[in-house]
Amino acid sequence: MLKKILESGIFHLFIAFLFIASASWKTVMNNPNVINALWFCAFIFVVLSISRLRKSIKMKPKTRFTKLDEFYKAVNVLIEWLKKDGHLEDSQKLGTAMIAGATGSEILGDIMLALKSMKGNYSPELRNEINECFEFTLHHRKILGLNDGW
Repeated sequence: MLKKILESGIFHLFIAFLFIASASWKTVMNNPNVINALWFCAFIFVVLSISRLRKSIKMKPKTRFTKLDEFYKAVNVLIEWLKKDGHLEDSQKLGTAMIAGATGSEILGDIMLALKSMKGNYSPELRNEINECFEFTLHHRKILGLNDGW
């Protein structure tokens, strides 16, 4: 729970508030160096908190897939692309993963593992496609409540 609070950005926002309050109080004392340092720290923590909050709010990764059917079609295209580029073993692993599971969640898990194991020397476009498919599997499994440590 503490880790989630620290990663969410709320903690950084709280620290920024403390710096702002302290800088406001120090204004009464008229020490410009201390005041400037406090305002600078407050600014840094506000920027950090906004950055963290934006990351924690973005639950859904940017992906072109809006339905599982689109994803499965893209995986089939990826299998053909891997074959065409000479990555036969990876294409076979991915093809097997497409039919290996008995349920949709098992199939997604098998596809995810096959995509994660792909460590070949791919073109940047092919690597981007592999990564995008992998991110979709992670996100969709999380939606299904199958967040299993990935």
